[in-house]
Amino acid sequence: MKRQVWKAVSAALIAGIATSSALAESKLVTGAATTTGAAAKLRLTVVVPEFIALKVGTGDIYTNSTTVDEVTFNVPEANVTSNTTIASAPVAVQLVSNVGTVSFGSSGSALTNGTESIALNQISVTSSNTALPHPSFGAAATPLTPSAGTKVINASTNWTFNYNHQGNTTPLGAGTFTTQITYTAAKL
Repeated sequence: MKRQVWKAVSAALIAGIATSSALAESKLVTGAATTTGAAAKLRLTVVVPEFIALKVGTGDIYTNSTTVDEVTFNVPEANVTSNTTIASAPVAVQLVSNVGTVSFGSSGSALTNGTESIALNQISVTSSNTALPHPSFGAAATPLTPSAGTKVINASTNWTFNYNHQGNTTPLGAGTFTTQITYTAAKL
């Protein structure tokens, strides 16, 4: 019997705690106090989750996609033996984050055709926006800071990739040289 009473009291206490957290402030006024009115407060809370969104190339920044865009340098026959820089079309890049400072880096290896390779340092990249520079190949990640007084980064840019074909100093065998670069943005 004692055990059943204890269970009933425990259940009542738990129910009281559960419902009391759902009660709002209330105020009852009567008589002359009704001229000043009754006031009750309600606290509102909005919880915004942390996120980082990064887009390199085509597509919507807020939609996950497995499409990998490609930058292709076609060396003109007339330039095959000359020291020539070839520029790519601009690549759209966007970074949106609400986590504060973000570490922004790139990783990848030399372009290869199976037997020969082109070092990544022969590819340079310019950015149309200094707030979102291209992270150096093979270097430590770069910290990107949010706008003053906020945790938000909302930056977009166009990167132009440049290949310096040094055919007259470092001839390469004919072929298609490829690699894949991975860009990473992470909360610091």
